[in-house]
Amino acid sequence: MKSDQMSTAGILLLSHGTLCEGVLDAMRVLGCDTEQICAIPLDIDSELDAYTQQVSQAIDALDNGGGVLVIVDLLGGTPFNRACMLREEKNIEVLAGMSLPMCISALDFRRTEALATLAETCKREAKEAVINVKDLL
Repeated sequence: MKSDQMSTAGILLLSHGTLCEGVLDAMRVLGCDTEQICAIPLDIDSELDAYTQQVSQAIDALDNGGGVLVIVDLLGGTPFNRACMLREEKNIEVLAGMSLPMCISALDFRRTEALATLAETCKREAKEAVINVKDLL
């Protein structure tokens, strides 16, 4: 990679249950480039320290110098809390409120935006994706 090129941010999806895997699967079905992206579900039987270690290792594997955007399902939930615990030692941004449009935006903009800007863009794009159909009619 040339020194003037921006490193691509990795993307880590975390959720209670398999929601994150379903979002990743949907992105693949839609033909999205899912390189440098990973999904880690929190199962009902997950041991929390082991889960945190798994998340930490995934962040390390996904970070090629551009950091990692961690997208979680729920503000204040265990995946969110565990990701936030790692913010001091890892180059990550954490977004809560996972949605398919948010994740697709992350893929669309991660090659052209720095990590902090990417997080803000995804937040904005996710808000704009929520539409009441009657407003379109």
